[in-house]
Amino acid sequence: MPKRDKIADKLQKLYKQCRGGNRTQWEFINQKGYDFANDNQLTEAERQALNDQGMPDFTINRIMPVVEMLNYYATAQQPRWQAVGAEGSDVDAASVFADLSDYIWYNSDGTSLYSNAVNDAVTKSLGYLMVTVDQDADHGMGEVKIEQPDPFDVFIDPKSRDMMFRDAAYIMIHKILPKQHLIKLYPSHARKIRKAGGENNNEDYYSEKSSGKYQKDFNYKDVGGSESVDPETQDRDELLDFYEMYEKIKHMPTHESRKKFPKKKVREMDDEREGYEKSMRDIILADVDKLLKQFPAA
Repeated sequence: MPKRDKIADKLQKLYKQCRGGNRTQWEFINQKGYDFANDNQLTEAERQALNDQGMPDFTINRIMPVVEMLNYYATAQQPRWQAVGAEGSDVDAASVFADLSDYIWYNSDGTSLYSNAVNDAVTKSLGYLMVTVDQDADHGMGEVKIEQPDPFDVFIDPKSRDMMFRDAAYIMIHKILPKQHLIKLYPSHARKIRKAGGENNNEDYYSEKSSGKYQKDFNYKDVGGSESVDPETQDRDELLDFYEMYEKIKHMPTHESRKKFPKKKVREMDDEREGYEKSMRDIILADVDKLLKQFPAA
């Protein structure tokens, strides 16, 4: 019997608990809203009933122009980034951070991603932008990038009450990807991926409009196991559950809690924190020097 991965089992169990009745109902309702906004406002039964009575089955979409107008007003101008130094000597550093934010936004095509996020917020009730690191960008040097995950792929701690989910114990992104594709994305984990097995061959898709004879919409969740093909062998490729898990880890006490520890323990924690800072110091300073040369002060 193959050895099971404890972390994978934990994530799989958490995912199954997250996608309960409330989550299914939320996605079902918002999928209908998304379909409606994209002019899929009739089910196959409704369309057939109209045809049987000799009535036209087309719709006049009054929602899409409103959504497009909201997108226009939200993205009409590029955002302006401003960093404020704590004191006068921080002006140059603040300018670097402002230029760096503008560079990340431009390099990630932030305007298009923001437009999609606004569209998701209007039609699916939630829109996300995620800051991450693309380790393969810039010839392997890495780049900070902005991404726009689909709201239906994101699973958040249901007990979170903060509007920005800052109090969430975890945030999970779940995808179903072909095995060979995952191996190419993460070649260092190829051995583990080859041994892995998936439980799902299809995404959960709640669109009522996708089954209509003349109103077939195609979505990334429509692609199932039968259409997952390995481009090298042209054979069907196994689909695997892929989880991105983000948790809050706070193992170093602060303020009053810090005073409860012996001085030796406090010193050890300080050394650990300073070690993290030192390990990144040269990289950060090199990047700052590079940016100062690329964006000289006027």
